[in-house]
Amino acid sequence: MAKVTTHNQPPEPSSPAPASAFGATPENGTRWFWIGAGLVFIVSLVVYVKTMAASSSFWDAGEYIAAAYTLGVPHSPGTPLYVIVGRFFTLLPLPFFSIAERVNFLSAFCGAAGVVFVYMLVVRFLDVLLGKSETKSDAVVKIAGALVGAFFIAFSDTYWNNAIEAEVYAMSNALMGFMTWL
Repeated sequence: MAKVTTHNQPPEPSSPAPASAFGATPENGTRWFWIGAGLVFIVSLVVYVKTMAASSSFWDAGEYIAAAYTLGVPHSPGTPLYVIVGRFFTLLPLPFFSIAERVNFLSAFCGAAGVVFVYMLVVRFLDVLLGKSETKSDAVVKIAGALVGAFFIAFSDTYWNNAIEAEVYAMSNALMGFMTWL
């Protein structure tokens, strides 16, 4: 049966294609987006774990490791979130990691998560700047640009140093990236 419209009723809109992240349909790059996010996370996490400090490094790392293990209070302002999450990481059953390596692993994990948020934010920025991807090749170009940007930040000297030792900066970067993403 055909629908009859009158002059008073607007035509019914056709249902759009199912949208997912960034308004992209599965045909134009959503899968590639998530593959890129996984690639960024795994590569940066593996590199950070391979290069992380085996014990306490210079500056405040030893103090943060001891505070996380004992649930103590390091120097002002105390960094309570880092200490509590660090305590959780000291309890992880990682048999080949010492307590110091487990707290350093927290920074490596947060550093890798921060890099993923940089990747996701670059893709979103390119979507806003250039418009939503209409073809798969457009999506792949945006994803490649975001991969380059994420790996530049991941392997920059300051970011890398903060991701391989027990410091609060990697967690701070991950949380700021997450909040910006939201």
